[in-house]
Amino acid sequence: MKAIVLYEYGPASNLAYEDIADPRPSEGSVLVRVAATSINPADWRVRSGAVKDFIPIAFPYIPGLDLAGTVVEVGEGVTGFEPGDRVMAVARHTYAELCTVKATDLVKIPDGLEMATAAALPLVNVTGDAMIRLGAKVQPGQTVLITGALGGVGRSAVFAASQIGARVIAGVRGKRLDAARHLPGVSEAIAIDDDAEIEKLGPLDCVADTVVYVDLGRL
Repeated sequence: MKAIVLYEYGPASNLAYEDIADPRPSEGSVLVRVAATSINPADWRVRSGAVKDFIPIAFPYIPGLDLAGTVVEVGEGVTGFEPGDRVMAVARHTYAELCTVKATDLVKIPDGLEMATAAALPLVNVTGDAMIRLGAKVQPGQTVLITGALGGVGRSAVFAASQIGARVIAGVRGKRLDAARHLPGVSEAIAIDDDAEIEKLGPLDCVADTVVYVDLGRL
């Protein structure tokens, strides 16, 4: 198969497009033919070596975390998936034509959702949901300000908080207020680049800053 391979830390020019051996699914895993993946901040941080003290890798290394594709083969003990299923996941080594994924990490892609769109969802959704449920421990009835609410992680955080039953205030730049007000689950939107608007904020149970969280929380 073809894959993007990294042999040493450094710039994007270090990435090589090469032929490597096809992977095979082990017990509990699924072999997926990758239709689409995505590029996340975590990918270039790992590639550059910026987080090597926290996330060391062994070379040669295939980058990539997001995946959308079609099941090719299932490993021993796997139930619920069969060849031909459209699936997506947060995985590893997804910059390749084929990728093995733990069956427990896979979900089926809903009908009507395109592969390219599905591939953009897994990591940002996991990050936004974990921020709200595990990091902030948001509870029903609380009031939560979510900054960067129109970003991928921000939208996921808004969804998670609204599903819990919190009152969600979307914090965005003033020129994006209209878009933020129309986000499902948002009760109110404020311009976080306007000091006067910030001063008018009432009591909050939580501030979920997705901008800082994306920059630092996934290291």
